[in-house]
Amino acid sequence: LPLFRLTEGQGVTVCVYELQSLVHCVETELTKVVVRIWRMESRNRIDSSTRRITFPSVAGGGRSEVFPAKSHRAHLISPRQDQADGLPSYVANRVAEIMETTNATQRCYVPTRENPADDCSRGLSPSKISLKERWFAGQAFLFEEESAWPKWPQLSIKQAEVEELHLKWAGYTSISQRPLNELIYRERNLKRMCRVVAYTISFLNNCSSDRQKRWVGPLNVEDRALRACVSAAQHEGLEEEVACLLLNKPLKTQSTLLPLSPFIDNSGLMRVQGRIDKADIPYEARHPIILPPKHPLTKTIIEDMHRTLRHGSVDLILCELRQRYWLPKYRQRVKSVVYECVYCKKWRSKPSTPFLAQLPTERLQAFQPPFSCVGIDYFGPLTVLVRRSHEKRYGCLFTCMSTRAVHLEISFSLNTDSFLMAFRRFVDRRGTPAVAYSDNGTNFVAAERELRTCLQSWNQSKISEILAQRRIRWNFSPPAAPHFGGAWERLVRSAKVALRKILNGRAVTDEVLFTVVVEVESLMNSRPLTHVSLDPRDPEPLTPNHFLLGRAHPHIPPDIITEAEISSRRKWRCAQAMVEAFWKRWLREYVPSLIERRKWLRPTRNLNVGDLVLVVDHQSPRGHWPLGTIIECKPGADGIVRVAKVSTRHGTYLQGVQKVPGLTYFQKS
Repeated sequence: LPLFRLTEGQGVTVCVYELQSLVHCVETELTKVVVRIWRMESRNRIDSSTRRITFPSVAGGGRSEVFPAKSHRAHLISPRQDQADGLPSYVANRVAEIMETTNATQRCYVPTRENPADDCSRGLSPSKISLKERWFAGQAFLFEEESAWPKWPQLSIKQAEVEELHLKWAGYTSISQRPLNELIYRERNLKRMCRVVAYTISFLNNCSSDRQKRWVGPLNVEDRALRACVSAAQHEGLEEEVACLLLNKPLKTQSTLLPLSPFIDNSGLMRVQGRIDKADIPYEARHPIILPPKHPLTKTIIEDMHRTLRHGSVDLILCELRQRYWLPKYRQRVKSVVYECVYCKKWRSKPSTPFLAQLPTERLQAFQPPFSCVGIDYFGPLTVLVRRSHEKRYGCLFTCMSTRAVHLEISFSLNTDSFLMAFRRFVDRRGTPAVAYSDNGTNFVAAERELRTCLQSWNQSKISEILAQRRIRWNFSPPAAPHFGGAWERLVRSAKVALRKILNGRAVTDEVLFTVVVEVESLMNSRPLTHVSLDPRDPEPLTPNHFLLGRAHPHIPPDIITEAEISSRRKWRCAQAMVEAFWKRWLREYVPSLIERRKWLRPTRNLNVGDLVLVVDHQSPRGHWPLGTIIECKPGADGIVRVAKVSTRHGTYLQGVQKVPGLTYFQKS
């Protein structure tokens, strides 16, 4: 039963021929013709009235149809190859169906011009219609053996069709059993959450065909939406208790709600029965709604009440919360919410104080010349009288980090040139230091740059080999971190107090000021470093002057030397022994006094990259301090971070941790 099929853009033609094998010949007869024309609704959809002959014909495939025939097989003539790979999805499915219902021997191919079904689609004139034409008799190859019938050609797939093969839909469809709980977990704003729920309830009611059930007018957020959210939270967080109450069963003994005698009200909410039913207070206060303590809705309600009360205290929130809700361990829960509030942290946060660090090596080095390692700082201004005008002078303090000796210089301004001249006078009198510490002032930074350039020029000219070997190493403390320079900040205070008491606010001349400054320097170098004993048999306390002058005070005459000790060798040995004795006392009496930590005794959490912090700005009120993010940490030798780089909207700054109180810590994974 050969079947010829031809598909055009808007229809399909099927011609069925019956073959009868006689003794000497084969006869053919046209037994059935099917013509269908359809109306396309879209590219991949056909009108339902023609759905019996469907889109596979349009795509070029072909679906075999069952015809009442006694033949043992039917030949399907199709213009497509027998592979579904590379075809569009819809066409590939139809081709796959044909391949499943037929085998390769049942499918043949004829060109369109040799297909009898083409006569129906193109039309024939009456003069060409006869019993001997192919329309009635079929093609000539039908009278031959099947082995001589046309073979299936090797057709190539177009590139566009191959590309279409790689277009796949990737998606995920999820049907939530509890969509309201998902909204509660996702939304942290109570008003927005209730608004979404209220609009959803209004939409569901308005979808009803009964006009009496439709919801018109303004949305009642408090009575409908919030109750729905609380009910969903109770069914999830207090599932066992709600189930027992709905089944009229007693609560378990281990339940924390047993002392409250809870019940289910008409709205389906679980409330507290309590013992104050006769109190003259509102119903909401007599029978508050029970909230699950660890549910996100509970935290959202507390946060909303905290914002409504203008970030009130814990007691104020509890007083307002009890008017409507009840939750176990309510004070602990409210405290946690208030503690996590970033806005409140901005007002109550305090700078962190890391564990007090070890003393630097320069503070503990013995048998070194005084002022080998110095700390430098400025103080002032000091008013002087120049003719009839008043001018400002500034004090420049140099302190030895080990012996705690002090050298004072007067600077006429705060610029770099004035500091360089003061530093040169200090070097000429006390020697060149190996290490210098100072604040991160602009004058010090520029001076370090010029000093380094000057020393490099000295090295190039080879004036002094010693200066090349003892190049000054300058260390700056972080900006706005005076506690990094406590060794000289405390001495600055002592110098300022002494000058204030001596001058008493009077404006003096430069000559008087120079004299007073030298006297103050002498007094500070005479201060005791060790314990002052009242026993006359004990040695005198160690002072910085012992390392500078060999005696406690410059006004005390030196020891009387006998004639037997006039030898220069003996004097040299005596001086050496005296210096060594001072250093031994320094190691034995002064250094052990530094072992105790007097502040910052508790270790604190280290700052990490990504932490959200406040940057302390003394020029602005506490609530207006800028927020910043830690982008780099600089831990010390003990691993404790005391300096960090903070990025704010105004720029990036290097700050000590005392200037960056932490708000919320976001650990970087």
